[in-house]
Amino acid sequence: MSFKIVEVTKKTKNYFSNLILEWDDFVYNHPLGNIFQSSYYANIFSERFLDWNLLILLRGEEIVGGMLSQVWPYAGFRYYRLSTFKSVYGPLFLETEKNPFFLLKSMFNKVMVRKPLQHVILTPSYEYIEELKNMGYREAPNGVRGTFIIDLRKSEKEIWASLEKRCRYSIKRAQKLGIKISKTNNEFSPILYYKIHLETAKRLNMSPNPLNFYLSIWRNLTDRFADFFFAFFDNKPIAGVIIFKYRDLAYLYSSGLLEEYRSTNAMNLLIWNLMLDLKHDGFKFLDLLFHPGKNDIKSPEHGLYLFKRSFGGKEVPVYHYEKLFSPKIFKVLSTKSFNLYKIIKFL
Repeated sequence: MSFKIVEVTKKTKNYFSNLILEWDDFVYNHPLGNIFQSSYYANIFSERFLDWNLLILLRGEEIVGGMLSQVWPYAGFRYYRLSTFKSVYGPLFLETEKNPFFLLKSMFNKVMVRKPLQHVILTPSYEYIEELKNMGYREAPNGVRGTFIIDLRKSEKEIWASLEKRCRYSIKRAQKLGIKISKTNNEFSPILYYKIHLETAKRLNMSPNPLNFYLSIWRNLTDRFADFFFAFFDNKPIAGVIIFKYRDLAYLYSSGLLEEYRSTNAMNLLIWNLMLDLKHDGFKFLDLLFHPGKNDIKSPEHGLYLFKRSFGGKEVPVYHYEKLFSPKIFKVLSTKSFNLYKIIKFL
């Protein structure tokens, strides 16, 4: 039986509403199903400044696979050729599918028709790697190499013992300083988090996300799929974390800390407390979401690797591959300052 690919976007989601429900069932029941491939995650990108693209593979009426991609515009330009398609923990195929590579190639060809600037894949599935290489994808330089997953099924005593010694010391120190942790999902949470995010992005020399992005998370995902956690010092929010929740797994989606309070070790205590909170709520695992390779000592994010490792989780490989469809434009946009005219002439 032949198959077909159905493309669903923000503009067509109402027309394909029933198919989206079927896709969510497919993702939920898939062994590798995760929130980043669900329509719940896509809803965050339904705001006017972002977009998403869902490709669903059907054999007859049965869903056999698919892939959800975020569409991130460069410099605010809402135009596919100035956007990055990014798929996290996808694509997904039925385990019984005999030829997923043929379907993979067909699906990625559909992405190419959109002519994005770049396509990024973060997948835990090594089986796709050779096929990605054959299609011209490359391992992203200085990219993600893995993640740490914490087993919350252990007793609190066992989880505490699995922390590295320096992590336990940092938690105790933050407690002695009087740092207080609170799960806060009210209408002010995204605003509080955004203020912390702005300073964190500036310190790390990153482009900050807009406030509407965090407002969208709050509107679309809390309390069922997301929580905001904050660390307070003298009643001032000094650190924040956004947790995503799906099935029995939680994800540390985003975090930030005010520079002047780094020495308080507030983030260690914050993550420890949310681990206990998630365990109490019945979650079995916490995915700390992505880090550079352990041997990338020169990476500016090597400290992030060491920090996440200190919580005692199991290190799991993640394969970070990318393909540039417009290398010249990407080179221009990658410079610290670029001229719009230089971009237009390549279009």
